[in-house]
Amino acid sequence: MIEEVRARLVVPNGQDLLVLLFEILSVELTECGGTWTGAAFGGTSFTVIPDPKTDGHYELIVSTDRSHPKFGEQQKIFVRIERLPDWLSRMLAREGVDCKWGSSKEEAIG
Repeated sequence: MIEEVRARLVVPNGQDLLVLLFEILSVELTECGGTWTGAAFGGTSFTVIPDPKTDGHYELIVSTDRSHPKFGEQQKIFVRIERLPDWLSRMLAREGVDCKWGSSKEEAIG
């Protein structure tokens, strides 16, 4: 079963969200039709969608497939998926990025 959490990210001027995510997550995001996507080795993928109306505002979608054969290994090496929103929020906050998480677009984006 695939689980998904979403975040609204507000990035300060001068910060590059894709670089920050690469530095924090070690996941390279590639552009695909106006959004960026990337995957960790254990069934967790990341999608970044820019807000076309507001510069520096993004939606981050984190999808996790617990049935992935390498999910358990990923959890031993990387932060546990249940703690990812809090951990990632703290890491991004150090760079001035504001995060608001939810399990649906309405909760995160509001």
